[in-house]
Amino acid sequence: MQGKAHSPFSPAMIWEKPNRALLLQFLASEIFALRKGLTENHCLEALDVTSLRHFPYDWARPISPMNRLFDHSLFLKELFPEIPRAIARFERTFHKLSTSKSKDEVTTYLKLQELFQAMEPLFKRCKSDENLIFFLLKHRADIGPLLAPESLKSLLHRLFPKNFKQLEEKLCASYHQRGFISLIPELKNLLAELDCVF
Repeated sequence: MQGKAHSPFSPAMIWEKPNRALLLQFLASEIFALRKGLTENHCLEALDVTSLRHFPYDWARPISPMNRLFDHSLFLKELFPEIPRAIARFERTFHKLSTSKSKDEVTTYLKLQELFQAMEPLFKRCKSDENLIFFLLKHRADIGPLLAPESLKSLLHRLFPKNFKQLEEKLCASYHQRGFISLIPELKNLLAELDCVF
């Protein structure tokens, strides 16, 4: 497998387990960037994928979130071989988004929602990674619109159905053990803010 033009991942990295959670953060970040482009700028050009395969001649063209999302998604099969149906769903949803002829912002927005929701089985596989959970908490404002009537809190409840109440304790213990004690107050504040919303 060759490296992708717009992805920092390489073939050597796919065998390192923590990179599964990191890949999900990259994918989610590009989905957030696409949604932000639609919401703030009403900019459908961000969805343009016509230059996806012009490497190495595309160096002068701006790289869109769609380009990066495409390249990151090519690593999913290698990193998550145990859930092929979930990967196939993500790929189908991405294909619908990238090949859509509709320039309707509402339709595009709904496809972005569907794409983010297709990531839930992937999040479930990496839920023990505290960095992924911290990332989701820090991006609550980005996630809210993409979960439709659901919320980040309900997503976390589904990821941790038996031990949601111990989530803060588990995350803080992980960061403490790794020596990242300075992150614990921010983590506690983010969890507290999440509770205040409801």
